Amino acid sequence: MEEFLRGRPAVFAALGLASGIALASSPWSVFVPIGLALSIVTISVLVWRCTFLQILLLFAAFVMLGHQLASLESSSYQNTTLGKIAAMKPIHPVIVGTLETIGETRSEFLWTFNVDSISIASQAPVSVQGRVLLRLPKLSRVFVPLPEVGSKLRVFCSLEPFHSPSNPHEFASDLKLQTTTHTEATGYLHSRFDYQILNAPKQTMLSQIGNELQSIHQSLLALLDSAIEEGNARGFVEAVVLGDRSDMDKETLNDFTTSGVAHILAVSGFNVAIVSLVVAQLLRIFGIYWLRTRISITMLMVLLYSAIVGFQPSVVRALLMIELYLIAKLLERKPDPLNIVMSAAAINLLLRPYDLFDVGFQLSYAGVLGMILISPKILWLFHLSDEDHVPNMRNDRRIFHRRFVKEVGSAMALSVGASMASYPVIAVYFYRISFIGLLANIPLIPLSAIITALGFLLLPLTAISHSLGQLYGEATAYLTDLLLIVTRFSAHVPSAAHAAASPSWIFLALLAVAIIFCLRASTRTRFLGRISISLSCFFALWTLGVPFSNAMLAKNEGKLQVLFFDVGQGDCILLYTPSGKSYFVDFGKVDMNGTATIERTAIPFLRAEDVTRIDAGFISHMHIDHFGGAPALLQNCNVASLMTSGERVGGKTSRMLDSLSRVQYTQLRVLGRGDALQLDSDLSLEVLHPDRHVLEQKRTAYGKNIHSGMLAFKLVYRNTSFLFLGDVERSEEEEMLADYGDQLRSNVVKVAHHGSLTSSSKEFVEATHPEFAVISVGEHNHFGHPSPAIVKRWMTNGAKVFRTDLDGAQLFVSDGNRVERVDWR
Repeated sequence: MEEFLRGRPAVFAALGLASGIALASSPWSVFVPIGLALSIVTISVLVWRCTFLQILLLFAAFVMLGHQLASLESSSYQNTTLGKIAAMKPIHPVIVGTLETIGETRSEFLWTFNVDSISIASQAPVSVQGRVLLRLPKLSRVFVPLPEVGSKLRVFCSLEPFHSPSNPHEFASDLKLQTTTHTEATGYLHSRFDYQILNAPKQTMLSQIGNELQSIHQSLLALLDSAIEEGNARGFVEAVVLGDRSDMDKETLNDFTTSGVAHILAVSGFNVAIVSLVVAQLLRIFGIYWLRTRISITMLMVLLYSAIVGFQPSVVRALLMIELYLIAKLLERKPDPLNIVMSAAAINLLLRPYDLFDVGFQLSYAGVLGMILISPKILWLFHLSDEDHVPNMRNDRRIFHRRFVKEVGSAMALSVGASMASYPVIAVYFYRISFIGLLANIPLIPLSAIITALGFLLLPLTAISHSLGQLYGEATAYLTDLLLIVTRFSAHVPSAAHAAASPSWIFLALLAVAIIFCLRASTRTRFLGRISISLSCFFALWTLGVPFSNAMLAKNEGKLQVLFFDVGQGDCILLYTPSGKSYFVDFGKVDMNGTATIERTAIPFLRAEDVTRIDAGFISHMHIDHFGGAPALLQNCNVASLMTSGERVGGKTSRMLDSLSRVQYTQLRVLGRGDALQLDSDLSLEVLHPDRHVLEQKRTAYGKNIHSGMLAFKLVYRNTSFLFLGDVERSEEEEMLADYGDQLRSNVVKVAHHGSLTSSSKEFVEATHPEFAVISVGEHNHFGHPSPAIVKRWMTNGAKVFRTDLDGAQLFVSDGNRVERVDWR
């Protein structure tokens, strides 16, 4: 171990920096520098001549450096004056400043904005220095061209702090945006009319270079567009060559994710390495044989390519690794892969400490380290490494067979090594593991490499001759179609991917120890023996009840659990019964970009809790904010049946739901007043509305008022009950009052119609008289929900009111005698 570290100083440098950055985010951060300083002084006085302890001293020094860097960076955009102003959520703020950068996603533009002054509620402007992340929906682009980088703007927006996840097991996308953009607050713009351009940008040398690089990027995209006509093929080539996924449809992107080969789409080390190889070979063709000249030109070209693609985090990580490798070759030093990778990680952390918590950073370095440390051990185990000499063979067929087995084995070992190292990271963040990816990577990686190389070749060929470019473009399209077919097949293989329960830190720590323990085996027999010992220990600890997952539902097993998800302006509720059955009440909405909110809220939760079967789903009515996520749930889970009131609507989402229901043999059942369902032992559901006999009359009477056919019901578990009202309005409340009266009394009420004034009449609120009232509502919704008068009415009646827009997801647990609200955070 001592020799291993002595020859690779970057290993302890990177690990020390990572440890210091992690400690800076811990509660005992204040005591870290004092403790490390005392340790360094004590060890240096006592045992300075011991090499291993010298390494520990240097490790401690890098821990302190990482701690200091993280503390300095966090103070630059956390707990600042602008952040404190945003935390108060000021009314109608107006900020003036300069547009620094423009980014975009599939649905919105993301601007980083340097603030010079801010005024609140028409008061005089106050000078405030800071950075805000402005978010502008893409639909607003139709009015006027976007401002350029460097423009002076006056912005009218809502100013808010960055939010932590509002649902259990939800990815912290807001906090990730804050750390990647180094901004102090976020501002939401609704349209083009929410900003004014005060001054055009001043042209500087850097801005001119940026404009030229953007122009080159667009020109290269145009060349690929003209060379490849077929849409999906063109989208893939543009993604792997220039990092542009705008032409790839959502279904294709999902296929890459499900099959475990999404890394192919990212411009990373794989693509940058191909660029360096192509450049090196072209230099040879043009007669440049001097090694240092070739390496120097290759380094410059790789840097230029990274600038054209855009210095995205994945590109920067790849650039660091490739450039360090080329520098080692330039200095005529034998490149050590592990030292190069850890050097790149150390430089990355020195420049951007909080990248340590970025999932892309963790996946990139985990995959590469897996190929460096685990893959050779797999080859060694199966006698396929270079250490195993090939015996003398008398015929070429055996030699060919041996080489073929070795090449396939090497590809498999690389895939397994990268996957094994990446799986813990994927399980922590995405709660899903792709088993088919181990096999899919073997044909797809070399095929993708060929397509990427052809894509680079298409650029000069199309520029020289449009016909020649189309000829090679057609060949590239055929290969790309083959890759997409393999990807689609891999994604739809049964059990291609499986939900992975959220692993606990205890499990991850034990897993790391077990991997190191196994990799240090000196013989194959000991290696297999250590694997057996590790598996036996894991089984024994699991039997003893050591928590290997962060499952939330398991903490209240044997009780009824009702979880109201925060899905914005919509409803989505999970019912988890004492015996482990799962039911959904509504499914949330669909965003402007066609993505169901359930895909980032409820579905990750189900994966993290290892719930793959839904016994039934209840659709209160066919409004998009209630049934919009149902197709997504059917695509990700086995849904046994769907219950509705019989309402039918048109539209793309409704047609998709009907199609998926038929394909997956999901039973459909229409419910009406008086129906009763036994969901579990001592758990029953009583339908209160609508009356199936007068449903058609109501449709005629109310025209398009779909709320007249609303499915409302009461869930009863022993001596406790929950009332689910969907979007019922006062006329429906009057009917239920007339028919059920005091039977409407419940422990928990899902407030009707998101707290609208059209519901929650005084008489109805008094009749239900709940302990808790939950309002499922979206932040900044255009309807003004919930009405302050309605919130006050429920509170006056003695209910504790919780709003998903302010309080996040709400979990209630019933043991049959009383209901408790559980703080899942």
